[in-house]
Amino acid sequence: MSGFVYFIEGVTGPAPEKLMPVGLDYAVEPKTATWRGCGAVGTAKRGGQLVGVDSALIMGKPQQLTWQQSINKKYWIGWDPAAIPNAVDIARRPQIAGHQVRMGDGGKWLIPVARAFGQATVLPCTLILGAGGELVTEPIARYAEFGKRAEELWHDAQIELGWATGDLKLNMTARMRLLIDAMAFNYRVGIDEVNILKLLASDKISEALGAIVDMPAIVQRAKESLAADSKKKEATDI
Repeated sequence: MSGFVYFIEGVTGPAPEKLMPVGLDYAVEPKTATWRGCGAVGTAKRGGQLVGVDSALIMGKPQQLTWQQSINKKYWIGWDPAAIPNAVDIARRPQIAGHQVRMGDGGKWLIPVARAFGQATVLPCTLILGAGGELVTEPIARYAEFGKRAEELWHDAQIELGWATGDLKLNMTARMRLLIDAMAFNYRVGIDEVNILKLLASDKISEALGAIVDMPAIVQRAKESLAADSKKKEATDI
């Protein structure tokens, strides 16, 4: 098992407060993080702190890792080229239910369903008891924004399938960002990790996006409906 390790330049000691400012809060949780000081890695000019959840990797030999600067230029990402991280290595616990999709690395990744067949949303929400004892659900901010974009994806899917008419709402870049955000709910990944692992292969995008709007369940229901209609026709023809 392996994972990713991160390097923040210029930090002199464990600094959980640095994670969010540099954009690493998606990959490292302060409570489970391991920190270690080291000299410069990658293209960094000075020493700093290694941080991550893979303590064995952090306590190993950072100079033997492959290093790449993050897109935002605020930290470096390292990994063992002999043990490239996979879906098991960087999975969150627990995970949001969804569909397994084989991505560009050849492995299966659990893509969470935002809009289950026959339901508006299945994303986590806050449960509140109202004044009259009734159960009230309130959207959680980080899921609500994602759910809104998932609805736009569903809008586009219906148009592309010929079930509706109108203009598409999401271009390919927006769809890729939506997919990365979806994967981030179940895995410690962002744009950098997805790029490093080459997960977004062109022949996998449609299936992965379809998982977000529960397309496998829709296809299965359509097959069952066709089978039922076929049996009725056979019974009528006898």
